[in-house]
Amino acid sequence: MRFNNTDAKDVLMEQLPTWFKPVLEYIELMQSFGVQLNTLNEQGQQIYNNQFIQTADLATIQTWERLFGITVRYGDTLEFRRARLIQKFSQIVPFV
Repeated sequence: MRFNNTDAKDVLMEQLPTWFKPVLEYIELMQSFGVQLNTLNEQGQQIYNNQFIQTADLATIQTWERLFGITVRYGDTLEFRRARLIQKFSQIVPFV
């Protein structure tokens, strides 16, 4: 879950002591670490989105369809496939 839209490089640069901020090597290090942290943040956001059918990506939708044995017909949109999965989940009784 991304809490704000700030770049990781900016956050890392704020955490550096003031005497390291003008050093070019530290700026480049924070840039390279920032790229990796931004990628990690995006992947974490996608994992969070995949927990819910309404925001899941295509690969997750396909996995659920395979688990439920749902066949996809030509012309089925992603929204229709999501609605079908939600309907399938609502048919499963949560208790015995």
